[in-house]
Amino acid sequence: AHCAAEQPAPTPLSKAVDSAVQAASVASAVAVAVGVAKAEAAAAAEQRRLEARDAMDAALDEARERFETELAEQREEWRERCAEVETERDVLRAKLKTAETELEEIAQMEEEEEAEAAAAEAAAADADKATKVALANAEDKVARALEDAAAAREAERLATSELRDVYADLAGAQTRAEADR
Repeated sequence: AHCAAEQPAPTPLSKAVDSAVQAASVASAVAVAVGVAKAEAAAAAEQRRLEARDAMDAALDEARERFETELAEQREEWRERCAEVETERDVLRAKLKTAETELEEIAQMEEEEEAEAAAAEAAAADADKATKVALANAEDKVARALEDAAAAREAERLATSELRDVYADLAGAQTRAEADR
């Protein structure tokens, strides 16, 4: 009873102070909770940002690797195509060289044929001239031979006539000789 008597009874002011203290404590706890929640939300957001960045980096790395692989494959295809084009170009150059050589040979053959034709024409002209000269000479010889033959026939006729005269003279002489006997 003595102790109870020593404790003062709560006054409206002390109740108000207690209420204010309790309200401040609750507000402080709420503020701490809000701060913690904000910190957790910020940490979660940072975590999501880091995860998104990691995912984006991974996607970029994958895209870069895929691009580099495709680029390497494309370069290899380009190299093979360039090699094929080089080979085709070499083949075409060889064909062109062969065609040029054949054209040069044909041109040389045509020149040789033209030279041979010119030589043949010259030879034919020479042969024609020689033939004409030979024909003229032969005609002269034939004419002389005909003249000689005509002269020979005339000489033979004269000789035959003279021979007849001689035979006639001999016969007359023989006849006279027989008559004289």
